[in-house]
Amino acid sequence: MCGILGFLNKSKKFKKYEYEIMIKKMLDSIYHRGPDGFGIWSNTQGNVFLGHRRLSIIDLSSNGKQPMTSETGRFTITFNGEIYNFDEIRKEILKVNNYRFKSNTDTEVILAACETWGILESLKKFVGMFAIALFDNEENCLYLIRDRLGEKPLYYGWQGDSFIFASELKAFREHVDFKGEIDRDVLSLYFKYNYIPSPFSIYKHIYKLLPASVFKMDLTTYEHKIFKYWDIDTTNKFDTSYSDEELIQQLEKLILQSVRRQMLSSDVPIGAFLSGGVDSSTIVALMQSLSDKPINTFSIGFFEKDYNEANFAKDVAKYLGTNHTELYVEPHKTYDIIQKIATYYDEPFADSSQVPTFLVSQLAKKYVTVVLSGDGGDELFGGYTRYLLINNFWKKINYIPLSLRKVMSKTINLVENFEIQKFLDSSIQKKMYQIFRGANLLTIKYPEDLYNHFISSWNPSNEIVLGSKPLDAFITSAEGRSLARNLSFYEWMMFVDLNMYLPDDILVKVDRASMAVSLETRVPLLDHNVVEFAWKLPFNQKVRGNISKWILKQIMYKYLPKELMDRPKKGFGVPVGQWIKGPLREWAEDLLNEKTLKEQGFLNTKIVKEKWEEHLLGIRNLQPQLWSILMFQSWLKENQ
Repeated sequence: MCGILGFLNKSKKFKKYEYEIMIKKMLDSIYHRGPDGFGIWSNTQGNVFLGHRRLSIIDLSSNGKQPMTSETGRFTITFNGEIYNFDEIRKEILKVNNYRFKSNTDTEVILAACETWGILESLKKFVGMFAIALFDNEENCLYLIRDRLGEKPLYYGWQGDSFIFASELKAFREHVDFKGEIDRDVLSLYFKYNYIPSPFSIYKHIYKLLPASVFKMDLTTYEHKIFKYWDIDTTNKFDTSYSDEELIQQLEKLILQSVRRQMLSSDVPIGAFLSGGVDSSTIVALMQSLSDKPINTFSIGFFEKDYNEANFAKDVAKYLGTNHTELYVEPHKTYDIIQKIATYYDEPFADSSQVPTFLVSQLAKKYVTVVLSGDGGDELFGGYTRYLLINNFWKKINYIPLSLRKVMSKTINLVENFEIQKFLDSSIQKKMYQIFRGANLLTIKYPEDLYNHFISSWNPSNEIVLGSKPLDAFITSAEGRSLARNLSFYEWMMFVDLNMYLPDDILVKVDRASMAVSLETRVPLLDHNVVEFAWKLPFNQKVRGNISKWILKQIMYKYLPKELMDRPKKGFGVPVGQWIKGPLREWAEDLLNEKTLKEQGFLNTKIVKEKWEEHLLGIRNLQPQLWSILMFQSWLKENQ
């Protein structure tokens, strides 16, 4: 895993050495993504520059240095990620092409594959996570390519006469043409979901390349097109003649293959995150079954009982015999991290589990360079508790005619308008709030709108951001809506999360937290062969009755006893709602200072003040909303 970046210029405002100084500063800004070395390349015309920071994982010698040029000189690449089946592809290339390999790297295999079969055919063969910038000297084209599920980040956009791309936005800020103008409409989208969905970024005219996409720019005309090279077939299901046991065996075989590949594709120490939940426990169990010595596992624990899963992880590690390391974090030791956590993220990001994710990455880096993670299981196998709750809620209210629901909602809202709750005890105020919130849900016409409401932190979000207009994310787009006609409501929620929440929240959180400490993370469940198989499964293989992730659990039970694993699902978070009322209150109130907010001119100070007071009084736990404000303010303080 590494960091990549580059730019091209329509007009040469500077001399070549000045551009090289600039790209070196850009590379220095993402040093953490690749502390083992860097490289700079430019074409003969001097209008295309590619940069690379290296975290050595495969072939630790200087032969793996990037940017790297293919044998014929046609392609030059800067590449972030891993191609797990590169050795298989290398052997296939040598059967049809007498390519003279100079290294044992997956980077050179990418180049050789493109020379042999072309770019699109090569992409179909790659199994891995990647963000690629590829310059084609023959066609005078620049390609930007992102892996199928969006594990590796890639930003791009025009700033003046310069087209810039990079793994992180930090690099953009070192380019002389970068304007850094905050997009208020996108900021509103951030407050809605607590992260910024693709293809948007916090800055105007800068975008994220969507997963499974290729961006191709003709450097003669500067025209570009974007197209997808892979997609999930949501309509193709397995024949019902397959038995439960047959499907369980096939899935186990695929996940084992993915885990084996990801364990072998490394010349450095490797380990795994272990939370004690189904997904991470399954991955760790399979890893240990493939290893002749104890694997390294890592967990973070908290003294607050409601937030601690370390004891479950410890039990799993003990049963499997892993070399387990855990760290119980005392609250005061997390405060410094919380106060600077926004610096690890290029744009506002407010999933509070970013804190323990950073802590466990920091812990793991002391012992290994690569870790495997269990992310993806919830989206693929229906694991989030909200799926079942929202699906059942919709079934109940949908029995009532919409016209009658509207009357019920109007009646309840009349009571709210009298504001009688202000005169009631705080505990009763909480119950009244739940009733009023439920009343608003009664008027929802479509189940998709219900899900969008539940996963939204601010409704409507443009009220908190001054001068903003609503934007469509995948969930509200025409493409996202049309899928509802082909899928059950439950599966539609899963598919939306696979396309939005997973790449733009979960994978962003893991990538930035781990790369901040130069740790590579790999996600076996997101091998596209596993993903395609999971989507072909009949729904009752994923959710059976009230049991989510049914088929994954059947695999897990082969390695771990049921009594060790059958327990309610927990989230991976920290009690920031409590902490900002206590030890972190001074920090929070400094960021929420009314005078500062007014001077910045982004947020509605009246609403911010109201929410803060409600949280302090205990009327409502407004942790998600307040955390989003605090993370934006903290990010703004660092980047403006």
